[in-house]
Amino acid sequence: MTRSPGPVDPPDPATIAPASDRSAVPGLRAVALLLLVAAIVLAPRAVRWPHRDAAPEAAPAVLCLVGADEAALRLLPGIGPVLAARIVEARSQAGFVAIDDLRRVPGIGPVTVERLRPFLRAPGAPSPGDLGTTPCP
Repeated sequence: MTRSPGPVDPPDPATIAPASDRSAVPGLRAVALLLLVAAIVLAPRAVRWPHRDAAPEAAPAVLCLVGADEAALRLLPGIGPVLAARIVEARSQAGFVAIDDLRRVPGIGPVTVERLRPFLRAPGAPSPGDLGTTPCP
């Protein structure tokens, strides 16, 4: 035979939060934490940060592909110290006659060549006459 515990006092309503308040706060905190972690993890991939070693000056209007040194090449969009060194190395080994010769440089594909084309001039190309033009032999 089981015995009932007897009368039980109901809890004080002032000390009990409604069920909706208790379940929503941890859920909102979890969502906010998830968004914060996603923003921290994905931000370096989503945002194009300026290169740490890039000079603050703007790129010249047109650069000669044959005569530009590493410092001048680093002013081009998307070209950092590693790619600039590779360009100079490839140029010293085989020389560049046309802008499309940049595709021989490891790490430079057709998209990069097209992005750089407005800023470069090859030896046989006509001079654009801009003030920022580097002379091309």
